[in-house]
Amino acid sequence: GKIFGIYFAALLQLAVWIISLAAGIGAGMSMTESVSGEILRFLEGFIENGGFSFVASVLSIAALLIGFLLYVSLAAFVGTFASKTEEVNSYYGIYTMIVVFSWMIPYINGLNGNDHVLGIIRFIPFTAPFTVPADILLGNINTLYGCISILLMLVSTSIIVFIAAKIYKAFVLYRGNPPKF
Repeated sequence: GKIFGIYFAALLQLAVWIISLAAGIGAGMSMTESVSGEILRFLEGFIENGGFSFVASVLSIAALLIGFLLYVSLAAFVGTFASKTEEVNSYYGIYTMIVVFSWMIPYINGLNGNDHVLGIIRFIPFTAPFTVPADILLGNINTLYGCISILLMLVSTSIIVFIAAKIYKAFVLYRGNPPKF
């Protein structure tokens, strides 16, 4: 329950950002003709070249959402080990290292241009959220590989949630202090 609460709160925040961005672009375009002309020319050229396919857009959004859920679940998993509020920061340092390391592998690989490594990290659940949404959208991987990567992220998320629930049940529900009224 806590995982989905955090997940949907973050998605709501993302939606507010997107709506604010669209409103800002709309207000800016209405105020200045030169900027709006450039943006409209870019969008017309993008649409004339085919844009993004519907299937790629849906898979890309699914990969993004499932990857985000994976990292929220991982945060919940790490949080199950903290029995006191003071311990939370030290455990989330581990979580932060995992996130940064998982982001840096695709980033550094992109700078090196090693396609063999990129083919592997697309299927590693912790690095896939940083590469697969854009790769699906841009057509760098086909629909089958995108679906396999999304499925691996979904299975990994389920495993992390299952293990976190077991740890939470063992640490908190059986060893925690009983509530006092």
